[in-house]
Amino acid sequence: MNADILTVNPVKARLDISTACQLRCLLCPTEENNGRTFLKSGTMAHSEFTRFLDHNPQIEMVELASSGEALLNPDLPEIVKSAYERGVATSLGGGVNMNDASDEALEALVRYKTTRIRVSVDGVTEETYRRYRVGGSLHKVLANIKKINEFKESYQSEFPELLLQFILFGHNEHELEKVFALGRMLKMNVFIKLNRCPDLLAVRDREKIRKLLGYADRGEFIETMGIQYCRDLCLGLWKAPQINWDGRLPGCGCNTRIAFADYVLGGTFLREINNERMQYARRMLLGEAPPRDDIPCSGCAFHKQISEDHLWYTPEEIRAATSKPAFSNLLLTRRQNAPP
Repeated sequence: MNADILTVNPVKARLDISTACQLRCLLCPTEENNGRTFLKSGTMAHSEFTRFLDHNPQIEMVELASSGEALLNPDLPEIVKSAYERGVATSLGGGVNMNDASDEALEALVRYKTTRIRVSVDGVTEETYRRYRVGGSLHKVLANIKKINEFKESYQSEFPELLLQFILFGHNEHELEKVFALGRMLKMNVFIKLNRCPDLLAVRDREKIRKLLGYADRGEFIETMGIQYCRDLCLGLWKAPQINWDGRLPGCGCNTRIAFADYVLGGTFLREINNERMQYARRMLLGEAPPRDDIPCSGCAFHKQISEDHLWYTPEEIRAATSKPAFSNLLLTRRQNAPP
């Protein structure tokens, strides 16, 4: 047993400030197996967010986006302001659809130097975009991205970094080249993501995708790279435990079954992320413990894949992932030219 990596004291956390979402994306993981029933649809109150930060001064960075649309949280401007005032970096790197956002929220993301925003843009035409992002509007998304760029120019800020996420499907692969041009136009880096369900909405020109990425789906990714796709997700149990909007502890962004604890937004965070069940889950991912009914990982497709392909996490990998990130320079940069 590697006892030294079973107990953690992370400087990063994932606070899912909104599980509410206005879209009906075709392969949304939170709709599967009543995931939405477990997470419930709601938003984290500003007072709860600050309660967490005030009880956990060791936290230096908070990811705000995961299972829903963070921009639907009406307290978002106050949330990022409170984090900024405490020297805590914020990120929407988990992804937003950016269909609906107030100008106040968009300005706050720039004014209070949110580090990154990943925007889902799975098409460069309205017809292609709406094929997957059901209920969405590409026109509104692009308009909101342009507003952020205008605010960045006004505040003379490099933050937030804008990332354009393009999930590859059979119906949008013909726009692959155009999405890079769109990214340049919008001053965004482009991230091509593989479909999580390769048998559904599958890509058609697999050889073209292989030439671009080196693999055509997640199965080929494992064969080529020797690790599973999105491996960072399970590492969240060590380096950035996830908290639901209502204070429950899912532990990671894939858990839609059983909470590890009922409420951790106060002073119990460090204790509960190291409780017996969390440590047992870490042992499962190390290949040191068998599945157990009260551990969410036991019913997770990621754990099943790790187990079947013997892709266990290693102590060296975990130590590298949990070594304190270089937030100090980032926080110093964020504090410079503080907003008036």
